[in-house]
Amino acid sequence: MVFPRTITISYFGNLLVKPGVKVGIEFVIAHKTKVKKKNYKKSIRQLTVSGNLGTFWHPHSHASLFNFYTANYRIVEINKRKFNMIGIGPGIYRSFYPETYKVDDSGNVSSLSMAGRLYFAPVIVLGVGKFKENKTIQSWYFNTNFMFLFDYNTGVVPLLSFDIGLAISFKRKHND
Repeated sequence: MVFPRTITISYFGNLLVKPGVKVGIEFVIAHKTKVKKKNYKKSIRQLTVSGNLGTFWHPHSHASLFNFYTANYRIVEINKRKFNMIGIGPGIYRSFYPETYKVDDSGNVSSLSMAGRLYFAPVIVLGVGKFKENKTIQSWYFNTNFMFLFDYNTGVVPLLSFDIGLAISFKRKHND
C-alpha cells in the first residue's frame, strides 16, 4: 500500500483545550518495500512532503493562524495496517489579538485592528495511525506537534499541540 497523494483534515488543539482545525496535502516522493521472510512481515518505508494550514483559538487571549511544511519519514506495517511517522520543517505562526489599543504622541487612545505578531515557527511532528487499503478515507492519525516560536519576547517558546484527523485519498493506487 502506497499513499501517493492525500488531503488531511484534523481537529488541532493546543494542549487539547484550545480548539482549532488543520488541513493539509501530502505527497509520497520515495518508497521502498521490505519483506522479512520469517513470519512474512511486510513494511514500506516512505519519504513524504506535506504542507499544512491551520488555526486555533486561545480563549481569553488570541486566535492564531499557522502554516508549516514538513519532510516526513513514515514506516507502514502492512500486516498490522498501521504506520509511524516523524517529520520536521519550517513554518510561520501569526497571532491575532482581539482588543488592542495604541496611544499616539499626543495621548489619544485608539483601537488597533488586526493586531498581533508574526513568528518563524519550525515544527517537529511525531505521528501514529491506522489505514485501510483502497478506500477514499484511507487512514486516521494522531500527531504530536512541537512548534517553536522564535523571537517571542526575545526568546524561543515551545508550543505543544495535538491533532487527530483523517487522510483522504484523491487517487487510489496500489503498489507493493
